[in-house]
Amino acid sequence: KTTKLLTKPPPLKVDGSSPPKLKMITKSILEKRLLRYTYTTRQGETLKDVVGIPVKIQYSLKDDMFYVIFYSIEHRNFAKCIIQNLEDVRYEEGSFNREDVLKEYELYLRNAKAKQPIIIEVMNTRNALERAFCLFSSFEKSARFLKEKNKHEMKIYYYEFEEAEIISRILYLGRDVVVTQPQHIRESIISRVKNALKMYCDNEIV
Repeated sequence: KTTKLLTKPPPLKVDGSSPPKLKMITKSILEKRLLRYTYTTRQGETLKDVVGIPVKIQYSLKDDMFYVIFYSIEHRNFAKCIIQNLEDVRYEEGSFNREDVLKEYELYLRNAKAKQPIIIEVMNTRNALERAFCLFSSFEKSARFLKEKNKHEMKIYYYEFEEAEIISRILYLGRDVVVTQPQHIRESIISRVKNALKMYCDNEIV
């Protein structure tokens, strides 16, 4: 039997105890205002003085952090940013049609949906299934028990721009999971594991 799961994040509560950047972004969404900001990516690249429209705020249970989806005025594309990595956030003069931006975002999501889910098999060891559900709590997914293998199969549905994040979470689960599909995800994980082992062996030799 397959059970499809849609996990909703906790309701966003913005009050006096909320971080200033989160409050400013929320206010910008409510008041339809532009923001100018500097952002440092996960790879360490710094993007300065970006002018964007905050589209929506997301929460990751696994990371215990908030993200914001920005629409870049200059590049005319969408980006998912970690709120705590934003600096020098300030309001920017200008006007825009928020309804048009939301429609464009919906179209973008439809086109960015991965053609097939990532399928993993989860061992019945070391609370692996519970950890997997926690790590992928923000993603649409389905799960079923494979009686003949004594494992659980989980299908994770995602957008193409989330691929690197999902691979990172799969690697975090370690030997308790095996990726069965799609092939390019399997190859990416195998390559990363091989590179990590090579670096470890080189350091041991030194």
